[in-house]
Amino acid sequence: MKQLCTLAVALALTCMGAAGISAQTTPSQMRRITIDQIRYSHMGELIIDRKGNCYASFLQNYGDGSEMLRSETSEVTLACFPLSRVMAEDFRPEKDITYHRIGGLGDTFLGQKAGSIFKDNSMCMEGDIIHITFQFLPENDDIAHLYKTDYNVKTKSFSGEEECMISYKGTVEPFTIKAVSRIIESEGGVPPQIKDNILELVSRWSRYKGWWYGTLACAGETGSNGIAVRTKDFKVMEYVAMPPFNKDGMAEVSSIIKDGRLYVACRQNYGIFNLLLSYYDLKKGEWGPVTTIHDGNSRPWFFTQGRHLYLMNTPDKPRKYIDISEVSIDRSSGDAIAVNKIATLQDCGFYYATASHRGQTYMVTTLNTESFGPLDF
Repeated sequence: MKQLCTLAVALALTCMGAAGISAQTTPSQMRRITIDQIRYSHMGELIIDRKGNCYASFLQNYGDGSEMLRSETSEVTLACFPLSRVMAEDFRPEKDITYHRIGGLGDTFLGQKAGSIFKDNSMCMEGDIIHITFQFLPENDDIAHLYKTDYNVKTKSFSGEEECMISYKGTVEPFTIKAVSRIIESEGGVPPQIKDNILELVSRWSRYKGWWYGTLACAGETGSNGIAVRTKDFKVMEYVAMPPFNKDGMAEVSSIIKDGRLYVACRQNYGIFNLLLSYYDLKKGEWGPVTTIHDGNSRPWFFTQGRHLYLMNTPDKPRKYIDISEVSIDRSSGDAIAVNKIATLQDCGFYYATASHRGQTYMVTTLNTESFGPLDF
């Protein structure tokens, strides 16, 4: 199924010396990357390798259970397809995409039977290996645990099944929502409610001085909060810092590293529609000022294009558009984050993730299940 979305100019005249930021109006074709039987998809991640092979992971559901924790028709899947085919006129998911089920309710992983759906995956590629993390509630303790598996793009097979561990002040223990909650409380934040909570480690992984950095939130109905972590092997994750807006609630969070700063964008607790932004100076070990912008009722996303850093964010329901803004440091305002909106994508979905190939940025997004297309501006 083909969807047409239009990248409309929103603002083009934020002054930077004598020049301004500008954007073009460019039609963008979004291609559905799920088969017709899929009724719901969510939380996509995207990798494109040097050869132009695409790897998209996301939750999908054949039934009416959307992302409900006990849905029997939900699964996390890895979709593999060549970029050349997905942009072709005769592209069809049924013939052009290979799907690998990672898991769902009732599956067994590392001897643990899943008492919930698999959910909230992240991906990172090193060489021929894609590290995939995800969480589920084991049937025997009903508390969210974080796990990983590796996908080898050459052999097209999975290996390296592990339960993730978290390291905090010399203590290493299973990466569970209970462990994260204790860390948050120890660092002076508001610990999340435990029952039926989930670990949302769905941000981009960014590399800095031999470490991969990411952010996560403990999402629930109340007390949603999170932390930044780093890892070298995607098995043991080390606590880095707690964002300065943790007391305001972090329902979903995204991050990226640029120029030695870990930029963090946070959707607050459900029902609060502002987006909070800050950065962690990795050299100084200090947080910068907090910036608040409107329209943050979806997972935000950072990406770079050339030397520029961009933020994508979405308004309250109905989620009809995506704002794209250039992000910079405002030296005149105490090094706070400056956000200058440059374009708006109309009717292109929400819960997006991006990847680049040969200078072109592409995205996956929740639009009539999961969709893929170029991000042109």
